[in-house]
Amino acid sequence: QGIPNADAKFNSYIKGKYSQILLAETACPLLAETGNYMGAAVIAAELAKAEPQDETYASMAAEYYEKARSYADALTYLDKALDAFIRTESDEEILMRKMQVYLEMNNVDKAFS
Repeated sequence: QGIPNADAKFNSYIKGKYSQILLAETACPLLAETGNYMGAAVIAAELAKAEPQDETYASMAAEYYEKARSYADALTYLDKALDAFIRTESDEEILMRKMQVYLEMNNVDKAFS
């Protein structure tokens, strides 16, 4: 007989994932194109909260927060991306981005620690 409502639950899950992808790939870039980096960052941050194991959204949020000059938020989401991706080769890229944010904040000590 299977699991009751399994198909409905799976379809709901897929629709939710698809909605997240659409937000990330359409809404965020559109907001950024108009200069609304903070709006794009907020959407990406919400997606990062919903999917903490996926570094993509945290990294995206960090990028938009940095462009919005909200450096403390950018660092928070770079740390989240690093936590999600700690055992891969991509952590080096994230560490370099953190260093750049600290340099933008004129915090040389933190940039090279």
